[in-house]
Amino acid sequence: MKRLVVIILLFFCFTTSISCSTTTYYEEGKNPANQNAISISIVQLISNQIEYDGKIVRVIGVGNLAFEGNGVYLSRDDWKYGVTKNGLWISLGEQATPDEIARKFNGKYVIIEGTFDMGNTGHMGLYSGAIIEITRYELWEV
Repeated sequence: MKRLVVIILLFFCFTTSISCSTTTYYEEGKNPANQNAISISIVQLISNQIEYDGKIVRVIGVGNLAFEGNGVYLSRDDWKYGVTKNGLWISLGEQATPDEIARKFNGKYVIIEGTFDMGNTGHMGLYSGAIIEITRYELWEV
């Protein structure tokens, strides 16, 4: 009986350690927060572009990843109706959640951290700036 309990415990420990070692933030759509990022609203960022140009920022908005349509929008209506001037072009960095996971968040509120670039207005100049080199792109859960 003791031997069976020991075998079960060893099996449990072995399988738990394997599953823990292979789990990453990316599989969960979670990225570690950047403690240096400035938390700011999209409205403040668009209104004060010069002040934040080249700085690492954190915004919350409605995300969208699509061919020639990567953006974060102020609201769901702006996303739904394509009001790109109420949004920012986004470019995921290598450390961000992979596209195949991030696309599942389309039309949902996301939290994004990356570098603000006021000169980059995205595809065909439609957006009001860009967040590039994104290191954090995850679902915003309240």
